[in-house]
Amino acid sequence: MSILTRVRDRTAVVGIIGQGHVGLPLALVFEAAGFAVKGHDIDPAKVEALSQGESYIRHIGSARVAAAIARGRFVATTDFDVLATCDAILICVPTPLGAHRATWASTW
Repeated sequence: MSILTRVRDRTAVVGIIGQGHVGLPLALVFEAAGFAVKGHDIDPAKVEALSQGESYIRHIGSARVAAAIARGRFVATTDFDVLATCDAILICVPTPLGAHRATWASTW
């Protein structure tokens, strides 16, 4: 089955690296749209909180995370190998900032 078909019928699995202020909301949007989502983060405390249905981001309610977990379409993990099961992987990690809070690329 092609990736386009899996996207259309919502059977594609989406991996999102980084479950911070960008990655977690993005994961929840894909999950709400009916996709299975594997949310990866290197911080075990974040993964543990998400796995228990708890949010650590002020504007994302824990009820929203808990519902995504309960539906079985959202899984948080520190296991990088889980991403091998994904059809698409989005990377949402912090941009390195310099001493004046400018992105590294803008200092060229």
